[in-house]
Amino acid sequence: MDVLNTLKNKKIISQTDIENFKIYIYQKYEALEEEKREAILWNSISYVVKRDLSHLELPVHDSITHHFVEEILLNKKQDLFADEVFEALISSHEPSQHFFTSLTKWVNQHMDEPLHEDVLESYYGKNQEEEAVAPNPKAIPWVLSSFIILMLAFPLINSPSTTINNSINPIVSFEEEVLPLPSYVTLRFQNPNRNFPHYFFYRDIDEGNLKGYLKKRNSLLMDEPYFTYIVSTAKAFDLNPLLLFAIAGHEQAFIPKDHPNSDVMINNPFNVFGSWQAYNTTLEETAAITARTIYNSLGDLPPHVDPFYWLNRRYAEDPNWWQGVRAIFSMLERNY
Repeated sequence: MDVLNTLKNKKIISQTDIENFKIYIYQKYEALEEEKREAILWNSISYVVKRDLSHLELPVHDSITHHFVEEILLNKKQDLFADEVFEALISSHEPSQHFFTSLTKWVNQHMDEPLHEDVLESYYGKNQEEEAVAPNPKAIPWVLSSFIILMLAFPLINSPSTTINNSINPIVSFEEEVLPLPSYVTLRFQNPNRNFPHYFFYRDIDEGNLKGYLKKRNSLLMDEPYFTYIVSTAKAFDLNPLLLFAIAGHEQAFIPKDHPNSDVMINNPFNVFGSWQAYNTTLEETAAITARTIYNSLGDLPPHVDPFYWLNRRYAEDPNWWQGVRAIFSMLERNY
């Protein structure tokens, strides 16, 4: 198996993720100064990279994380793939049994089929032989020695940062303050599951036609501000809005306007915490609770298991709940 080619297709964090971070942070912390919001953004990106590396039982120099965040993600505005991290780790650690065992565990977090550590030992030996015979200048700084890595990273650490708006500096002068790490960032990336379905992540929807469908259903969800509340919450949590609409459609038939309790049901169309009667606050709050429940429930989604079926375990007592939600979601996905 070609490890590098496989890892090249495994994203750790994308520019879409970063843009979602920025939107969320700039809305949530609108009252903060620009410099602090940008520092929160930098910390959020760094958190994701470090979280991925935390699966390693190895010391990882801060300069490596700094290079990934500052140079690749912010300056070059490229997505970060697992192969880049892999090469950095290979180049910056001396070979040992502990190293290969730890690296194998990390690699298998990103692989569809698990590897044995012997494969990585062979790769390491081949990589070292190729460097000794014909060093590749394109591989700097990641396929040379750890000394070169640190030397190249040193100016980055000690010089002013040139990132978003030329003002983000990870060595910010806020040591006295504890800058918040947005809950959305920790929720999405604290324990990332590679099996989380891509179609559950946020996408733009045909809002006009969806409202037309909801109008035919005489749904209160088509009215403002309710429609925008659901779409905005979905975007804040990087969830497909149609997933929230599908759950509301299954739980409360999209809240018919002629229902005698529609003005109260609209506060909890997802029936979080049992029912709209038992828990009735605001649509914004219950939509956020639903989004968190989806992420938490699918955090351990096994490969090749229907995500709706897996979500059913935590979301509803009815064992057939997942079939109804999936049917509505599939219909909405095809049309909107």
